[in-house]
Amino acid sequence: MLETLPIDLLLQRPRNLAYHNLCEKAILPSTIKSFLGLGLNFCFKPTSTTPLYNIQIERFRKQFNTRILFANAPELEKTDLFVPDQGWEPPPPLNTTITNRTSQFTNFLEKKFRTAIKTHSNLLAPQLTALQWLKSHPEITIFSADKKTWALPH
Repeated sequence: MLETLPIDLLLQRPRNLAYHNLCEKAILPSTIKSFLGLGLNFCFKPTSTTPLYNIQIERFRKQFNTRILFANAPELEKTDLFVPDQGWEPPPPLNTTITNRTSQFTNFLEKKFRTAIKTHSNLLAPQLTALQWLKSHPEITIFSADKKTWALPH
């Protein structure tokens, strides 16, 4: 059985796999155990960074300017009713130092996140294959219970 496993899986195997397969009819690939055994708290690194889109920068500017506008206003009573702003834009801050610093900050972010940067995943190739397999099989449900990971068919 050890001969059939990839060498990467043998060298970097988790010691305490927290995974139970409750699928009676579904045949799961052998690499699923090495992926799900990491547990649901394992945080894997994507293969590329996410670029920053201008809409997020505009949202930041709008929220920042709104907070500055109402910084010294008395606290309003909160209600359960929420009414969207319907295109209202807060005026820019009167303080030029604040305006200059926010512009420098957003320009810095736009330069840093202009394009996606390729990175190396912290999952092994068989584990990435197992992840892709799980994504393509929505009939398999993965959930956490009693500090273990469970796989169930729908």
